[in-house]
Order: sequence, then structure tokens, then C-alpha cells
Amino acid sequence: MANVAQVLLPVMDGIRGIADKLLGLRPFTVTIRTVAWAVNTGPVSQAGLGQTTVTDVRLLVGSLTAPGNPGGSGTANPKVRQLTDQEVIASQGLYKMEDMKVGPLTPPYVLANGTAGGMSYPSLDPPLNPPNPIEVYFKLTHAAYPSAGVWYVKVKQDVSSTLSTYLVLRRSPIQNPGGVP
Repeated sequence: MANVAQVLLPVMDGIRGIADKLLGLRPFTVTIRTVAWAVNTGPVSQAGLGQTTVTDVRLLVGSLTAPGNPGGSGTANPKVRQLTDQEVIASQGLYKMEDMKVGPLTPPYVLANGTAGGMSYPSLDPPLNPPNPIEVYFKLTHAAYPSAGVWYVKVKQDVSSTLSTYLVLRRSPIQNPGGVP
């Protein structure tokens, strides 16, 4: 028997896609870039040295394939906004005024028919791959940003709620992670 959260997750996931797909209210696109470094010499790799493997994945929400039919891949942009003054002050120095908040994102769920939905945690926070280091960047694009977008790194991932997760991102000094545009 499913609990209330398990029943609500697919519904919340579908609702989160409506603001972008039907109303066009989500102007930001978010791309997750994973840069894996591999060096064939020595016991441990070092970021910035050796071969890189770059993987880009678009962050999408709203796993409704049709109204009332949950499941399937996300199809809409997530909500992205700048942190408020109150959030920055309450963070006691963790956040800065230019930090961005992405979400709510729906945690992973599986429907009774086996269809998976939501956002998997490994895609937001890939597992470590010793001895090869991994770097994760987030590219935000918006009409007001430069055409190549702006790169961010994750400051915090809030998974304290059963029905949603949020990311807080800070602008990265690296504007071409992994050497790939």
C-alpha cells in the first residue's frame, strides 16, 4: 500500500511542469555538466590534468507525458530564481546575494506500473569515482545572460522534504568547464 507521499510525488511532478509547458513562466534552462578527469600515470588523478570526459544533461521537470498520465521523461524547465535578502541573511554567511535557487525538483519515485519519474539524486550529485576526480557544474541560460550561458557550482542541495528538493548555486569562476563550450 502506497503512503500519501508516494501518491503525491507523480502529481507534484506533473504540476511543476505546467508553469513552463502551458504558461511559459520558466525562462531559465539548466544544464548539468559532469567533468571526469582520468590520468594513466600515478595512483591518483588530479583535476585539470589528463584526459577529460564531459557529459551534459539538461535538467527538466514535469514528468507528465499527457494530462493525467504521469511518468516519462521531464519536459519542462525548472523554476530558477535569485535568493532573497532574507534567505541570504538567515544562512549566516553560507549564501551570497548573487546565488540562485533551482527548484522545487521532485524526488525520484516509481509508479505501480514500474515507470520511474522525478529527479534522481546521482544526476545532481554524481558518485565519486576514485581515483579519478569528478567536477559538477550547472549552466544557466536566459535571455538576459550572455549567449553561452553562465556556469555555476552547487553550494547546497536541500533534500529535507519528502515532496521536493532544491539546489542553491553560485557563479563559478570557470566559464568553460572541461574545456568544451
